[in-house]
Amino acid sequence: MIAVTLDTGVGGGVITNGTILNGVNGIAGEIGHITIDPEGAPCNCGCNGCLETIASAKGIVRQAKEFVKEKPTSHLANTYINKKS
Repeated sequence: MIAVTLDTGVGGGVITNGTILNGVNGIAGEIGHITIDPEGAPCNCGCNGCLETIASAKGIVRQAKEFVKEKPTSHLANTYINKKS
């Protein structure tokens, strides 16, 4: 069984034959730190472009803010500005 959690980060866990898979250094299932884009945003782990920088709540908010800066006349930008007012 594989479990994936999405929140401010991306977590995961693996159970095989009724046992939690720990892996080397106890980090098996840490899918949030799989590199998706080596040129991507910095991650809290010290690497760049981890899944967590893209798919977590923080990553989605960061990308939305970048989009608003790049496209200030977009529907998203207008919605963001109106919500702040």
